[in-house]
Amino acid sequence: MSRKILISVFIISLFGVGWLQSAIAADETEHILQKTITSNTPEFISGREGDPTAMKGFTITFDIFLNGTQVGTGTGEVTVLDPPVNLNDRYTHAIIEIVNTLPGIGSYEVTAHSLSLTSSTSVASGDVVSAWAGSISNGTGTLENTFGLSSGTGVANIFAGTGEMTEVLRIRTGF
Repeated sequence: MSRKILISVFIISLFGVGWLQSAIAADETEHILQKTITSNTPEFISGREGDPTAMKGFTITFDIFLNGTQVGTGTGEVTVLDPPVNLNDRYTHAIIEIVNTLPGIGSYEVTAHSLSLTSSTSVASGDVVSAWAGSISNGTGTLENTFGLSSGTGVANIFAGTGEMTEVLRIRTGF
């Protein structure tokens, strides 16, 4: 008799956990976006405009692609937490604030913490490798009630003003 009760409790628990997982993830989706940086313009510490040793961050613009098709554009700011930018440091911490615009759908913001890899080996080439993680908020249009997480990696060249990024979005709507 106790074996029958134990099996019944196990089956009920199994169905309960499965129902809970499906309820939690019911409105959650994952999207992988490719982004091509079209401009990467340095921002300078006030009063030191144009001084390459006084960069406090960058303003970026980019095109957004989903499955190889362009679906939108974006703009953003990358602000170094301890300016000025020092390309001889191995790691740099920054805050990324971007707006992704998808015509006919809406827009959403991503605010994230970034860790960028620079070093004396990349100063000559100008390549900066970054990774970030943050939140999705302030949706407009059909994305008005969209919230979630953004994470990704990218490589940008500060001299050429170009680069590539891959962003993974975990989105919940109607939150």
